[in-house]
Amino acid sequence: MIRFKTTKGFSLIEALITIALLAVALSAISQTLILMVRSFNEIGKTRAVTSGAAGALERLGREARNASSIDVGSVLGVDPSTLILNTTDSNGNTLTATFRLNAGSLLLDKAGVTATLTPLTLVVSDFTVKQITTSVSQAVKIDLTGVSGALPINLHDTIILRGSY
Repeated sequence: MIRFKTTKGFSLIEALITIALLAVALSAISQTLILMVRSFNEIGKTRAVTSGAAGALERLGREARNASSIDVGSVLGVDPSTLILNTTDSNGNTLTATFRLNAGSLLLDKAGVTATLTPLTLVVSDFTVKQITTSVSQAVKIDLTGVSGALPINLHDTIILRGSY
């Protein structure tokens, strides 16, 4: 009868194959995790820029809804537009709110204060405002286009001036 020598443990070849397979698996897992972290960071940046641009458009919309009319000094229908809204403060004093594009940022001039509405990471390339007038009310159609890094942002809104009807 032939007896085989039984030893406990692994041979060198078995150990090397196991280590190689574990290295390949860990490499694949680490690459997946790195890709997930990068994607998460890009989504966060995209969300921040989109939210900031939407916030700027929301502020413009709020001012327009509360306005009584569009000032005749507004430059409308061209890029870049300048929208001047006639409005009043809480004491009933007449004010103007001016929305304009300057160096890639959307600005609001109101009561002697200038505020930047768009995030610094967003470069606005198109700000076009068109006036819509009917027999009973006025509205503005706004197109805001910009880019943040390689991410294009396109926002559109139509707002009825409540004070005009």
